[in-house]
Amino acid sequence: MFSLSYNEIATFSSNIDTLLDYVLKNEPEVEEEVLDFIIRLYDHCQLAFYQQENTQELFDENVESVKERLQVDVKKIEREYITILGIFASIVLAFVGGLTFSNSILRYISSVSIFRLVFVIDLLAVVLITVIYLLLQFIMRINENDDFCFHIRWLYFVTAVIASLDVVAWVLNANRIAGYVQTFLPWR
Repeated sequence: MFSLSYNEIATFSSNIDTLLDYVLKNEPEVEEEVLDFIIRLYDHCQLAFYQQENTQELFDENVESVKERLQVDVKKIEREYITILGIFASIVLAFVGGLTFSNSILRYISSVSIFRLVFVIDLLAVVLITVIYLLLQFIMRINENDDFCFHIRWLYFVTAVIASLDVVAWVLNANRIAGYVQTFLPWR
């Protein structure tokens, strides 16, 4: 019964129904043992059909739940891969950016004024750290993690203070203050 195709089951079920109808209509002519056998056969067939249908429904439900769980697992795995790649990219970006940043600063340290150099260093630090912050924030959003311990506004505040002090020192010609103070020192 369980190995029959859908069409064969339909034909078999129709034939069993027809046989039962025939036996029940001609009950006085049919021996009691045959009648009991056909009724039991009909009951067993109906039970087998019900079991097969129920098994197929349970199988379909389980297949759907397994598909959903697999899709969730695949999405988690994709997020983990993206996270790993994102962390790697941010590390590479920070390393290369830091090397380039340091190289450019050290190359021109003697040819520009200290105020211009500090201002450019401050500006480049803001750009580099902002890019790294955005990468990390993107990775956290992909992983649906809202816990982000690094608050960039404090960094912006500190760099703004440094830039402001640098501009004020440049306007006041702070590099000449050292020479001016040296003229009044007693051990001169």
